[in-house]
Amino acid sequence: MSLSMLLPLASTIMSAVFAVILLRRYAQRRGKHLLIWGIAMIMYGLGTFAEFYLNLAWNATIFRLWYLCGATLVAAWLGQGTIYLLVRKPHVADILLVVLTIASVIAAVHLFATPLNESLFDPSVPVSHQYATNSARGILGLMPEGGVR
Repeated sequence: MSLSMLLPLASTIMSAVFAVILLRRYAQRRGKHLLIWGIAMIMYGLGTFAEFYLNLAWNATIFRLWYLCGATLVAAWLGQGTIYLLVRKPHVADILLVVLTIASVIAAVHLFATPLNESLFDPSVPVSHQYATNSARGILGLMPEGGVR
């Protein structure tokens, strides 16, 4: 098993452990920031698992899951947890959570409705490297094939 497969797998396992710890602590202390961070860790784990899986075989749904969880939503949800921790004005964090949830659903609907150019996927190259070199964005049709927009 190559390092490009082991790292996402190890990250998936660590994310799952951390998510369980956060969600247990939420069950004990009820801090909303812990719940949101737990959700974000689950998303991160789904993204890293998708990267691991894509090292084994191509799957359009798994690719979309990788893109949605790993490249789109995780940072925003971690930030939302921090907003719950730090913002003291009543209802501000709750309103922002509603906005984030709506934006997340819209992003998921658009991503899963986007046709893929699967011919650009190279299973011999880690998907994160392909994204860095633009081909994964080309798979989603976000840029012209072979070029930077």
